[in-house]
Amino acid sequence: MTRRNCMSGGLAAGWPLGVIGGVLIASWCSPVNAAANPAQPPNDQCRPATKLEYNSAKQQYLLRNGVGAYVRTGHLWRRYYWYCPL
Repeated sequence: MTRRNCMSGGLAAGWPLGVIGGVLIASWCSPVNAAANPAQPPNDQCRPATKLEYNSAKQQYLLRNGVGAYVRTGHLWRRYYWYCPL
């Protein structure tokens, strides 16, 4: 029975790719990247709203009414809330 070297093939051969992938993901999710691309409102008339304000309107079924509408934009990890008059 021969003893197998842990550094030959397999996991050891893939670590450079893992390091490169980790660096790319870290640079893509960094706060510097978020500051370079600030949140833009859906249109010029929208104003920023708080998450509390949005959730309160959602609970009272007022996300859309005769005066305006609340809009949630952004990705799953970073949400932006807006109130847009109609």
